[in-house]
Amino acid sequence: MKHVISLNGLDQSGKTTQAERIKEHYGLAHVVGKLKRYDVWPKLEGKAYFNWGFREGPTEEFVRIIYKSLTQRNKEIKETNAPLLVLDRGNHIFDSVCVATTAVREEWPAPRAKDFVMRIRKDYDLPNPAGLDIFLLHGDTPEEMFRVSFEREDLSNLDETSRAIYQRYQGVLANVLGNQINSGDYPIVRTDGPQEQVFERVRKLIDNTIRGSLNLSTIERIVGLGGLSECGKSTFGRHLEKKGFQRIKIGDIIDKIGERYSQITTDLQEGAYSSDPNFLAGLFLEELTQENSPEIVVESLHRFQFTAGIKRVLGNRFQIVYIETPRKIRIERESVKSSIELQESEKEVDRKDRVKTDREADKIRGIADLVIDNSGELDYSINQLNTALRLK
Repeated sequence: MKHVISLNGLDQSGKTTQAERIKEHYGLAHVVGKLKRYDVWPKLEGKAYFNWGFREGPTEEFVRIIYKSLTQRNKEIKETNAPLLVLDRGNHIFDSVCVATTAVREEWPAPRAKDFVMRIRKDYDLPNPAGLDIFLLHGDTPEEMFRVSFEREDLSNLDETSRAIYQRYQGVLANVLGNQINSGDYPIVRTDGPQEQVFERVRKLIDNTIRGSLNLSTIERIVGLGGLSECGKSTFGRHLEKKGFQRIKIGDIIDKIGERYSQITTDLQEGAYSSDPNFLAGLFLEELTQENSPEIVVESLHRFQFTAGIKRVLGNRFQIVYIETPRKIRIERESVKSSIELQESEKEVDRKDRVKTDREADKIRGIADLVIDNSGELDYSINQLNTALRLK
């Protein structure tokens, strides 16, 4: 599933900063560029661009360029292969930009400017691509929002007349956006406090939206098998497969996710695992729903945060089984499996264990629904599993 969010607010409200933080945190995320990238915009910079936007040419031309650009952006969003896309402002706020610009250019009241803009907008098929439109709010009132934004803006390249025009534009835009906010058009994120706190507010909104969009109705139960190397995970997986569970290797699914989004990551597994573990857990579960199997056993659980993310989403439908086997037995098993001497087997087991503990695989024991002692007879261990999972 493709998740699209937009970050909205006045100029200098922190949209670019938060977009970069989202990209860094979620890993498999793509920030869609600004509208001015599209070829319908005039190739102007600085004062010439400002004059075109607020003084020169027909107002209708400016409004139509905005909506033509949004049409192109919607097409780009549809074609971009990424699980999370971040937009610099959503469709609603560009409506407000058009209204504010029209009001300033034509010296009209905002309601008349809105009527003018909406008549033009009807010529364009512009469904809102974003499932979440976040407004970054600095200030309790439109006046406060305008004041903070204007103070942060560098207008040193504008003459006094141009600064006055821009000030009027930001004032009208703040009032129009204030009406949208009061109408409940946006979930609000306050930008007061350190940027890290602001990002945490943004992240919670994104996580809740993504989690709420997951359709996992086809999954009745997932059993996840964890433990250190040669503890018996594969043996238990094969047993559950015989009991009717679909057996799936986690690495295969993660590779599939990496391959699907190779456009934005070059290292398939590590590229996927660089993503937020809760986000990756959602992508993983979406892949499992494509299997159309009510009961699935997955092996092996190597990463604690990723495992905890699945547990948070599925709750009791995800049963974590952690298998404990003494190191001596695991070394003997590795020796037989790889046809190597015990001394070499010990080195290999220790190497594998270091990799797993670096990924906090051993911490999974603390959130397991069942811990199985696999140091004795296999039949006894299997009976523990059957009893816990209520298998015949």
